[in-house]
Amino acid sequence: MDLNAANWARFLRIALIPFILLAMSHPWGPDYCVAGALYWAAASTDVLDGYLVRRRGGDTPAGTFLDLTADKLLASCTMIVMLGQALLPAWVVIVVVARELAVTGLRSYAASKGQPISTNIWGKAKMAVTSLAITGTLLEEDLAQSGLMARANPLGLAGAVLSFAWPLMVVAVTLTVFSGASYVLVHIRGLRSRG
Repeated sequence: MDLNAANWARFLRIALIPFILLAMSHPWGPDYCVAGALYWAAASTDVLDGYLVRRRGGDTPAGTFLDLTADKLLASCTMIVMLGQALLPAWVVIVVVARELAVTGLRSYAASKGQPISTNIWGKAKMAVTSLAITGTLLEEDLAQSGLMARANPLGLAGAVLSFAWPLMVVAVTLTVFSGASYVLVHIRGLRSRG
């Protein structure tokens, strides 16, 4: 029952992606507030499915695959659209998407060798900080476009509340690189121990 509910939470995370992208790019103008709220709701389902899996005492291989796929699709699709709208610099999106593809390839290779790689604390921290950074960036852009926060005056109340978005994005990229490297090291150590 719990694992089935966890998978429904993962499907919900994937199902919300088109609505996030639509809110960011619909023809009558982007609504970044709605996009940010939807993104945060989608990211929060990761906490829910994690709780359900822990309560059950473990996950299935299919559930793990679905969880990782949902996480990567949510962040990558949103950031690619943000790049197209000049909300993020290209290097940020390239680093994040390249890391996700590389780690996915490494996981597939490791699994084929009988050495599955589980998510570690750095990967979880990366996901959490990335979700905060993306949500903050979307909300900050909404306030900027609505005139509530002028970019030329970042010391106003709204700017003080949401000016953490870019520093958080830098932390997210740093964790992205670090967690990717940690997965490579875990795999190398695993191969040596098996050799």
